[in-house]
Amino acid sequence: MRRLDPGASMYALQTRRSHRLCPSRKAAATLAIATIDDHSFLCSQGLKEIPPEDVTFLWSKGSLSFPDRESTAEFLDLYFKKVHPLLPVVDEVHIWHVFEGNVPDKLSLFVFQSILFAACQFVSLDTIQKCGYYDKRDARKQLFDKSRLLFDFNVETKPSAKAQGAVLLTHYLSGATPQAQSFWLTRAIENAMIMEGQSSAVAENVIESMKRRIWWSILLRDRSICIGLRRRPQVTSINLHACRDCLTEEDFEHEMHDSRAYDRQTKQAILSSLLELCHLAVLLTDLASLIFAPRVSPAVSYTAEEFSALMGTVEKIKQSLLVWYESAESAKPPPRPTKQQVYDPTAVLRSLTLMYYRCAQIDLAHYCALAIEEYPSLSPEMYQTAIIGTGRDLKAGVDGLTEIIEYFSLNGHGESLPLSVLAYTGMPLILAAIDLKLSSTREDIAQREKRLNCLSGIIRHSETLFDVTDFVAAGTNYLLQLAYWITQNLFLSGSRSPLGTGNRVSTGDGDLALSLPHIHQSKVVISSRAKSWLDAFIKYPRAYLFISTSVDHYLSVGRMPYGNDLPALVRDIPAEAPWVTTAYPAKGPFAAHFSNSPTSHMGLYRSGSVVSGKAIQTVMTEEAADQISKKAVFFGLHLGSQAIHQITWEPSPRPHRSLQQSDQSHVNLDFLDLGGDTVPDGLGQTPTPAPNCSSLDTFPMEPIPSSVHSVRPDDAMAL
Repeated sequence: MRRLDPGASMYALQTRRSHRLCPSRKAAATLAIATIDDHSFLCSQGLKEIPPEDVTFLWSKGSLSFPDRESTAEFLDLYFKKVHPLLPVVDEVHIWHVFEGNVPDKLSLFVFQSILFAACQFVSLDTIQKCGYYDKRDARKQLFDKSRLLFDFNVETKPSAKAQGAVLLTHYLSGATPQAQSFWLTRAIENAMIMEGQSSAVAENVIESMKRRIWWSILLRDRSICIGLRRRPQVTSINLHACRDCLTEEDFEHEMHDSRAYDRQTKQAILSSLLELCHLAVLLTDLASLIFAPRVSPAVSYTAEEFSALMGTVEKIKQSLLVWYESAESAKPPPRPTKQQVYDPTAVLRSLTLMYYRCAQIDLAHYCALAIEEYPSLSPEMYQTAIIGTGRDLKAGVDGLTEIIEYFSLNGHGESLPLSVLAYTGMPLILAAIDLKLSSTREDIAQREKRLNCLSGIIRHSETLFDVTDFVAAGTNYLLQLAYWITQNLFLSGSRSPLGTGNRVSTGDGDLALSLPHIHQSKVVISSRAKSWLDAFIKYPRAYLFISTSVDHYLSVGRMPYGNDLPALVRDIPAEAPWVTTAYPAKGPFAAHFSNSPTSHMGLYRSGSVVSGKAIQTVMTEEAADQISKKAVFFGLHLGSQAIHQITWEPSPRPHRSLQQSDQSHVNLDFLDLGGDTVPDGLGQTPTPAPNCSSLDTFPMEPIPSSVHSVRPDDAMAL
């Protein structure tokens, strides 16, 4: 380990964006920075047990420097107001007593840095900059790195404290580390198990209520990651016994009386909502184990008895969730937000709970639809009834999830946006874009455009908070290109491509979406061309599943699918479906994530193999994908009359980015011809853009300069 001068480097704060340095104590004196010596409430015992050169290294990386006392109080106050109600992994009252020196106990360095990380997005920008950070994104990244180093160097040795800090670090995600949340959840589980298994001779003095809080916090984070990112659960029915005792008011007795964040009545309401979330988390165990476990064999190989048993399991899970939904207070729709609304932790917690339920409903419907499509032995009537029933469940889930996301988009507290909401936005946003493209009346256009604006607003809000937003926006743009091609060539055409349908549903007249709640097996009517994403799902289930499984893979793995990543059933969806080649610069913050790509194009599927470069070039020409401007990866088109912003790679010093002025990480809705002047030609016909509508086919762009090389964007990292 290289030696550094701790005195000179203690205050050397290098920010990723501005590249500013505070090279001396004199320069740092104007910042709200303190050291471990200034904070007597912090435990420094662990530093005495590691090599001196490691301590020097930690000094040099800022892991042993902290906000001053006044700024720390602001961090703690906002942590207990906005993070703690959702994840009660520490004791609020005890930490305040330790901070003020009212008790002889000390606070773990690792836990403290993790609290600062979790709270920084809520702290005022003025305080963030006083602490030496450029903006909130920079603060999150640096505070995470400081916490990670304390863990890596084993500064904290107590399993309970390591579990607490690791749970908080599951809130970190970046394009470079798409599996970070799962990694830190694993570390939390490992240390919680060590805490439980310690012999009485060496056991920590951890009270049972705190053990329960740690385990339930782990379970809640596991379910959020599992449902939102389509990953295997780490807390399954096998080890769920750790959460056998539910949380009670007695576990929060001190906080009920002495909380500085909220009064007793509010704390009781928060606890009630938290218990509903815990109940849902347990119910989601069977769903997560079924849906996200590796598939041993597709449904095509099932016997009639096996398929019937599978559908029985799906129905059992669905009914158990429905029982919870009908009795849960969280199931009530969230209040319609206003810009002046005061932050309501109970409303946020209930909205997150309902968001998990709705997303689980969608995941289950997707799983069921894939199984139905794979199983070849259903009669046309049974198949038709099954697909329509699945469509009903899917619509309920998407509509409910969209309503919750709209609540977070409009609540007037962009800085309070939970990171998990960003992960849950992708599929509703893509379906809303498809819906707008399929609009057949002016009323549809106005309503659907408003909804799409709200959903894309989530990404604009989160752009100032999370650096992973850049990758989410990039990935969403690729998926929108896929949705564009399928919508243009299948959903709007009214054709009956066997690749998109499975050839098991016949067409007729009328609008399926309008009659869906009252549908009967013998009275199914489907419009000549899809007028909503639900129509498209019924008419072209495999094409829809191509989109949904691509979204799932992107969220789960952190890159676009190629090769055999997707189920065999959807690999033959039209070979021209454009995983469009996009130009990437040789330098810049994203370059490293694409430089190791095996080929220079994204996967196009024809019976599981990649189509020729000639076919790719044809698709690129049709979509004008070979005319991306210098330095540009994608163009962000704000709906309505707002300007198009060019995305540049090179970071440049600039003032704090407001939501109104942010100039990167925008979702490019231009792929779907979503100009504000789109005029419907009539019922059942394809809407055509007015002459002044900007579309990707007509938008003038400079040719790619020879200095910009094309690489495959498969390895784009995302949620």
